[in-house]
Amino acid sequence: MNDNIDVLINKNLNLLSLAAMGEMEEHEFLNEDGIELAYSTSKINDKVLIKHMLKEDLITVSDTTSKITPLGDKIVKKGGWLVELQKRNSQIKKEFKKTELKESLEIDIKLLQKDNFEYLKTIRNQNDRIRNLEEQIKTISLLKLYWWLIPTCIVVGIFLAQIWDLIK
Repeated sequence: MNDNIDVLINKNLNLLSLAAMGEMEEHEFLNEDGIELAYSTSKINDKVLIKHMLKEDLITVSDTTSKITPLGDKIVKKGGWLVELQKRNSQIKKEFKKTELKESLEIDIKLLQKDNFEYLKTIRNQNDRIRNLEEQIKTISLLKLYWWLIPTCIVVGIFLAQIWDLIK
């Protein structure tokens, strides 16, 4: 005999929905074999089952009478507790995959931002090198244009120095 609480919840939720006015006495809850839980040797007794069903808001209890809630009735109409659990598990898996994908995308974004930062840093360095090379080119082209001016100034300087010496 399987003492799976979810199977018992499913079975007894269906029984509650079929019962008159959706109500049953606590001792009327059954195990998987159709034996009342109060009299079965199951590890799960009617008190444990009721506790789980209350926790899931499937029933309400007054004295010893349990009544199905609108949520419990809705779950029964949509296929039962086991189908509801499968839907919940499916939803949890979807949420997990979504979260996993989101985290993966966030990591990818951070890596791309880091790569972009390094690329921009490289561009700045290259722009600095280009500026330095342009300044060197300007200096070299000025020297090429006015190369004759340097020897001319030297010759004029020597000539002026000799004239100065003569004047003294």
